[in-house]
Amino acid sequence: MEEVTPPIQACLANAEKLIEAAGVSSKPGSYHIAYHLAALALEEIGKSSMVFMSAINPRPTEEGDRLGPSNGSTIMSTSCFGPSGCHVA
Repeated sequence: MEEVTPPIQACLANAEKLIEAAGVSSKPGSYHIAYHLAALALEEIGKSSMVFMSAINPRPTEEGDRLGPSNGSTIMSTSCFGPSGCHVA
C-alpha cells in the first residue's frame, strides 16, 4: 500500500492546483475555462481512486491489456496529466 501513496498524493495535489486555477479564472468571460479546470480536477480525484482500488484489488494481466499489471504505477505512467505533471518515480 505504501507504494501507491505517492501517486495518490500526486493526483490529489494536481486536483488541488486545478481547483485553485479554476477559482482564479472564474471571472466573467472565463467561466468556461473554470468549468473545464474543475472537470480536470474531478478526473484527478477519480484517478487517485483508481490507483487505490488497483492496489487493494489487483487483477492478473491479460494479453492485450494496455494498462498491464494493476499496481498503480502503470496507471500513473499512462495517465499523468495536470498543470505540473506528476513527479512520481
